Amino acid sequence: MMKMKNKNWTPKFIALAIVCFLVGVGIGLIGYHYFLKPELPVYEGLTQGNTSTNWQSTKIEPTEEMVEKIVFYENGEQEIVDPKSEEGKGMASLLTRKLHELNLQARCVFSEEDIREIKQKDRVAELIFKKPVDITISQWVEPEERYHIPVDEKGYRILENVETAIFILEDNQERGLEAHILVGHLIPPEPGLYPSKEIIGYSCWAINIKEEGKPELDKSWIDGINRLIKTEEVTQPEISIESEKEEKTEVTLITVYDNYQVNPELKTAWGFATIIKTPQELILFDTGGNSEILLSNMKKLGIDPSSIKKVVISHIHGDHLGGLEGFLERNSNVTVFIPSSFPKSVKNMITQNGAKFVEISAPRKISDSIYTTGELYGPPKEQSLIIDSKKGLVVITGCAHPGIVNIVKRAKKIMKKDKVYLVLGGFHHPPLSCIKEFKELGVEKVAPSHCTGDLAREAFRKEYKGNFIEYGVGKNIEIK
Repeated sequence: MMKMKNKNWTPKFIALAIVCFLVGVGIGLIGYHYFLKPELPVYEGLTQGNTSTNWQSTKIEPTEEMVEKIVFYENGEQEIVDPKSEEGKGMASLLTRKLHELNLQARCVFSEEDIREIKQKDRVAELIFKKPVDITISQWVEPEERYHIPVDEKGYRILENVETAIFILEDNQERGLEAHILVGHLIPPEPGLYPSKEIIGYSCWAINIKEEGKPELDKSWIDGINRLIKTEEVTQPEISIESEKEEKTEVTLITVYDNYQVNPELKTAWGFATIIKTPQELILFDTGGNSEILLSNMKKLGIDPSSIKKVVISHIHGDHLGGLEGFLERNSNVTVFIPSSFPKSVKNMITQNGAKFVEISAPRKISDSIYTTGELYGPPKEQSLIIDSKKGLVVITGCAHPGIVNIVKRAKKIMKKDKVYLVLGGFHHPPLSCIKEFKELGVEKVAPSHCTGDLAREAFRKEYKGNFIEYGVGKNIEIK
């Protein structure tokens, strides 16, 4: 009788069991993902996994259930916006949507002291979540980079443990951070690094709307926030100025401070300052952000600070006001025309340096053929200058926070004149539709600079051709 060999089946059974176990785990994970996994939080109808290329509506968790509060900072003061109010719902929806659209990271490092300074000096809105959340943004990550960068299943980056986000509406510290978003990530204690308590680390982001070449930042959301913020409605008085009958004098405009450059021998920096020269006097409009640069450029251009008797400040931001104190230390024998909304600290600084100030609220004459529009609502409140020149009205703006088109309309109404020869200065990233409106308003020449933005400047250049003036530090414009 043949005897069969005993076979050891144990290893095969173990292998089979392992395979069955892995298959079971796989089926379980699939089932969990599709049937049991809780839905991700959403922001006003947007799933957390959405990106700008894949928005899908859902009704899982409304924004007000995720947002603890919204804090609005301006001029060192803060206002808390309830996310459950109508104003708060709209603002929370807009801000959280913009977090999803982030796609451009800036190389910025911020300490807690930096953040406190930003909240104290800049105009910002802070979004604070009830608990840390993970947010998928619109930055696609290359496959070889995903080993150290969290991404979703489609390769879009995930910002983890987001507890707060600071949206910079106006940068007042010469950092160029306007329209940037500082995302605060909760960092848990880690032995040897942060053993005592949780801290918040900030990454700096923006939304790039230009596909090729130099980034063009999306700033449209700033206007959206401004429309949502409940502020005091300001009705401009119906004031007009009768045009003088005598012959208009010649005017020369000299740029002494700008972030755009015409004269390579002069220093550039973020800000704006222009000298208005007439046969009677010199007027300094804005002072840039740094008095050393301002005075250095004036010296190279052969302009003696003591020859200036009047200074006009357009608005409160440091890139227009920052050079004033250093200028007054060189020449205090001036009258400074400031918006009436300026804080007491600025007024005290002017008088303590030995100068006088005049508060501007309504339109008024500053000098022969030179007028102020009066304080217009932005925010912040701002005044612009009007020159009644031989060739028509010349409108000079610092940052045009009230809207460049609105300022031009206001100038025409004040002066009761239709002919606008030139509009120059910072146009504050206007919509491209303003070019058509300029044409309809009869604006003959344009010289956009400072905060206008490259995209808008190039659009003006293309449309105005020979009537586009390259304006920057060192530029002289003679109007005879």
